[in-house]
Formats: sequence, C-alpha cells, structure tokens
Amino acid sequence: MIHTTPAFPLDVTSQEHAAGFRRMVLSLGDFVGAYPGENVEVVARRLSEGDVLLKMQRATRTGETKISYLHLRFGYPSWSEQIRFFWRDIRFGFWRSWFSGYWPWRVDWQHIPYGSYESPTDRCYRTLAWRGVVGRVFHEFAV
Repeated sequence: MIHTTPAFPLDVTSQEHAAGFRRMVLSLGDFVGAYPGENVEVVARRLSEGDVLLKMQRATRTGETKISYLHLRFGYPSWSEQIRFFWRDIRFGFWRSWFSGYWPWRVDWQHIPYGSYESPTDRCYRTLAWRGVVGRVFHEFAV
C-alpha cells in the first residue's frame, strides 16, 4: 500500500522539475512515524546511490506554510557514530530503548546533520561529504 501525508506535498514546481525533482515512492522505514515501514509517495531528487533530497512542508510559528528540502541518506552510522550513540545511550539512559528493538546501527534512512535546505537547486556539497553515515543503495518503487 502506498501512503501520502500532508508533510510531503506532491506538487512539483517548474524550478523543482528543472533541478531534477520528481514523484517517487520510498519505503521510509521509521522516518515517517505514521506509517513505519510502509511505502510513502514523496517528491524528491536523487543525489547519489544512497542519498536523496526530500521535499517537506511545515508550518512556522506564525502559521504560514514553508517548504524546505531535507537531505536523507539510506545506510547505517559509521563506527565513530556508533560509538558516540552507544556512549550517549549509556550516559543518558537511552539503553532501555534497546529492549524495544531500536538499534542505532541498523540500516535505515538517516538524517544528515545540517541537511536542511531552502532552495531546490542547492547542490548539497556540505552534507554529501559527511562521513557519519555509510550509504547503501536504496530501492525506489514505481509511481
């Protein structure tokens, strides 16, 4: 089953189309809380084999709607990030989440720090080079 959510608008502007954005269906795993593990239809641009720039919609404090673009990478955290996560979990008591099956080193969609962009034409150079997540090839379903 393919889901749609208001957080991911499906209209593609001419500027987004020129930048390479298109509608695609991705299995976003736990990234979308409403449909964990299900397929979600989104507007996105593929940056590399494991990276995608996702169009998202949010409301500001004043109530206006704002479009932003979020860089996600399909993969698992690098060894240094896994050690950092492990230390954080032990130090702050998040280790209890391990009992519910949450493992910080599983292969899933990972948020890239400082990966929020305002323009669809951004090349994402500052986040593509980030080595905290080891990318894997993701499968894209037909729309």
